[in-house]
Amino acid sequence: MSIKKYIANYGDKSFTDRTYAISNEFGLVAIAYADCAGDALDCAVDADLMRGHIIDDFISLPEDTVFAGNNGVPINTDYLRIDEIRRR
Repeated sequence: MSIKKYIANYGDKSFTDRTYAISNEFGLVAIAYADCAGDALDCAVDADLMRGHIIDDFISLPEDTVFAGNNGVPINTDYLRIDEIRRR
């Protein structure tokens, strides 16, 4: 299995200072180059790597819902972790 399929925005690597790993209870979901954790989540959503965390039922959103990506998609963050793994 190639790690490249988890990278959300390789083209942004030279424009950012940090690398983030986004994971859940099952393991790695995405890697994103960003200046902050929120931007990393936005990049992962826009790259369609967060499908399992998107909330389709807008009627009952959990407390820890965040809106991410260019379209402000609701994301369930119950078991989601965003860790800075490298600072350049």
